Amino acid sequence: MGSEAASSGDGATALAVLALIAGDLTRLFESVHGVDWDRPTPCTEWTLGDLTEHVTGGNRFTIRILSGDTSADAMASARRSFAEDRDTRRSLVTSTLELVDHLGVAGVLDQIYHHVDGDLSGHEVLRLRLHDLIIHTWDLAQVLQATPARIRPELVSWALADISADELTARHFGLELPTDGDASSDQDTLLSAFGRRTP
Repeated sequence: MGSEAASSGDGATALAVLALIAGDLTRLFESVHGVDWDRPTPCTEWTLGDLTEHVTGGNRFTIRILSGDTSADAMASARRSFAEDRDTRRSLVTSTLELVDHLGVAGVLDQIYHHVDGDLSGHEVLRLRLHDLIIHTWDLAQVLQATPARIRPELVSWALADISADELTARHFGLELPTDGDASSDQDTLLSAFGRRTP
């Protein structure tokens, strides 16, 4: 994907970002077996199981609004889904792949959907989902990998460019980018914006 990751306004680029992070996330979880779901995560209020279900729920919520549900109905549907399917690992992988399929349908990014932030285009919905997936894949990898997790540089570049593009992402997540010199790397800048401790 290269330097084009810095262009956050391009739907094709955002879909390429989705493909990368979805691949990383599903590969991470396809190798997980017999994990302790009560392990702590960088999201200090959530265990590994809680965080995994949060990501799955976000995927399912997004799929439902892309299918025409209101945000309230989509949220209720995502909550109900956990009563029907409690395979934590498989649910995350399946929902991620389904999300990629839904967002890849021609015309989806140009339509308007009912989101918790109001009426948003499919491209705006995708942008918000990408940030959640990027940061939480890092969170999950920190727990599941033996070595410190790294975010792909092209994903970091896309995320920082997108946050700077307009107020949508910063408003939704309550972000404030560190000032110059406050972080040692672009990844540290991104993690710090999302409230993660950096070395």
